[in-house]
Formats: sequence, structure tokens, C-alpha cells
Amino acid sequence: MQEITQLMQQILNYLESLSSTPTTFEFIATTISPIVSTIAVVGGGGFALYKYYVGKNYDINLKILNEVYLPLYSYLVKQETFRYIACPEKTWEEYPILEIRTTKTKQTLSSTGLTTEQVTEGICGCTKDALLKISEQTNMGLASTELVSLLNIYMMTSYITSGNINSNEKAKAAILQEKTELALRKEILEGYKYYHKKLKLHKSHSDIYSLSSKQIEFLPTISQEEIDQVKGELDKIES
Repeated sequence: MQEITQLMQQILNYLESLSSTPTTFEFIATTISPIVSTIAVVGGGGFALYKYYVGKNYDINLKILNEVYLPLYSYLVKQETFRYIACPEKTWEEYPILEIRTTKTKQTLSSTGLTTEQVTEGICGCTKDALLKISEQTNMGLASTELVSLLNIYMMTSYITSGNINSNEKAKAAILQEKTELALRKEILEGYKYYHKKLKLHKSHSDIYSLSSKQIEFLPTISQEEIDQVKGELDKIES
């Protein structure tokens, strides 16, 4: 009888141990720790994914800037510098794309004597042929629909207007080309500014120019007095 009583007591003690409240340490070990570990794993994975996304996005934006807008923007900077210096009367509204050429005298000595000829060449790559080449080398897969369309329209209208015979088709192409050049200029400037901002490179300040969606405007005002002074100094050097 005593043995049965002891057995019953042992069973009751065991059942009480199963239903007893766990200690704080046991609760942390069995419940809190797995939750914290899960949060750490998920949070770490999420942060890694975020860093990958940001890095990948940066690389794509940089590629678009370098392979799409930068070559076209560089062309505009060079032509606007020339416009500011040499032909400010030719406004960008009337001449959105400039073709800058110079004519040089070339002399060649051969067995038949000295031959002189006039050679016309572009200045700093600012010719329509150079712009067409840039257009062909543009990564169209990364360009906007607007830019792709305008570049292809420009290439076709340039081909049609290069013909020697005046026709309704050539006149129509010339009108379309002028409108396309205005739109193309706007798209290049806006696209360059947009991706420059996306890459956080837009905070630089220049005392030489300001950039808007329509124009690269030069800020320095050069007086005729300054020009005459420099010309005098140049004359002294050359004499």
C-alpha cells in the first residue's frame, strides 16, 4: 500500500512539473531567441537585397548617362561655346543644331609643281556627320522612346535633305528636321540633367554657365574693352 502511495505521488509531481510556468531564462531560450534570430536573418537579407537594388540601379543610371546622353550633351556644349564666342546672333531657337566648319588653304608639292586647294573641315567634331555618327553609336536599348524616335527621324531627314535636287519631299524633310532638332535639343538637355540628378552629381555649381531644359547659357559678360585689351596683348606677342 505504501509503494502504491509513493508511485501516485511521483506521478503527481511529474504532472505538476509539466504544467508549471517556465522560468524567465527558459522563456527567453525557448521563445524569444528563435524570434530574434528569425528577425535578424530576415532583416539582414532585406538590407542586403536593398543594397543590391540600389547598387544595380546606380549602375544602370550611370550606363544610361555615359552611353546615351553624355556624347550628345558634349556636342551641345561645344556648339554652344562656339555660338557664344563667334555667332551669338544665331539664336538656338532658329539654329538649334549648329554645323561648324572652317576652310583652310592646303598646299601640296609634287613633281608637277605646287598645288593649292581649299579644304573644308569640321571644328571639334561639330558637324552633322559627326552628330549622325554619335546618334548611330547611341545605346538605343537604354534610351527613352522619345530620344530613339527623334534620333531616327533626324537621321532620315538628314539623308533626304542631303540630296541635290529640290523637291517637295526635300522641303518637307527640311521643315520636319528643324522641328526635330528643337525637340532633340530639349530631350538631350532634360535627359542629361535627369540622370545627373539621379546619380547625385547635380549639386555642383558653375560660374561659367547655367543649364536649363532649353539652353546652356554662359554667365560671364565680356565687354568690348576687355576684348580690345586682349587683342592688343596678342598683337604684341605675334609681332
